[in-house]
Amino acid sequence: MSADVLLKIGGVPVYVDEDEHLSWTGEFTVDGDGSPRCYGPEGTDPLDWLANAGYPGNWWGICTHNQQSSGYPILQGGTNPWPGYHVSTTAYVNSKYYYADPRRYLDSENVLFAVIPGNVRKAVAGICKGCRARVTDKRSGKAVDCVIGDIGPSDHMGEGSIKLAGEFGLDLSPKYGGSADESRFLWECWPGVAAEGMNEERERCEKLKSLLQRVLDSFVNGRRVREGIDISLRRECEWEEDME
Repeated sequence: MSADVLLKIGGVPVYVDEDEHLSWTGEFTVDGDGSPRCYGPEGTDPLDWLANAGYPGNWWGICTHNQQSSGYPILQGGTNPWPGYHVSTTAYVNSKYYYADPRRYLDSENVLFAVIPGNVRKAVAGICKGCRARVTDKRSGKAVDCVIGDIGPSDHMGEGSIKLAGEFGLDLSPKYGGSADESRFLWECWPGVAAEGMNEERERCEKLKSLLQRVLDSFVNGRRVREGIDISLRRECEWEEDME
């Protein structure tokens, strides 16, 4: 099956075939996001540099009190895995947990996930978060199935979770680990095809939408109500953002 160049990042092509299967070759940067001990304030010993989660007034990788990048960071409490540390986030979430609950996010130390560049995600029609993915070490030939669990910078290709790095025997540190060999790893994903075990959230959202649709259809003049609930649904079913 032939593939076309979808776009290039730093001169490196991202390929797409007629089934919207994506592939690119890159290094392996270790993404610690989602681990409850990934980021912490001064006086803690986090896995990664806090600068990789943002800075005051623009936090993109940790939870804030108002769920906005301009808010102030929330610290985990005594019942959380790492009290005193920040709540590190991932793009894919389990929405049955509160936004400041570390369980809402994919734990990099325990979940095999890959990161898709933001511009690649926006260039395809299929849902990327939660979709099937695979990483192959071209040096050893080892391939590992995983899930697209986070969205990364548009100028960087080749990033995966701590657990995924461990599958290839790499240094696990988000600060110093991974592999800088830009020709070593083949990254693949199948937008719109849910990874194993990642269907539950989508099915739950579809059932919720179907139920509310039936209720809304009973309103003759329910446009304003419909618009308000549609917005709420998009917030609840966050994976739908990939359809934009």
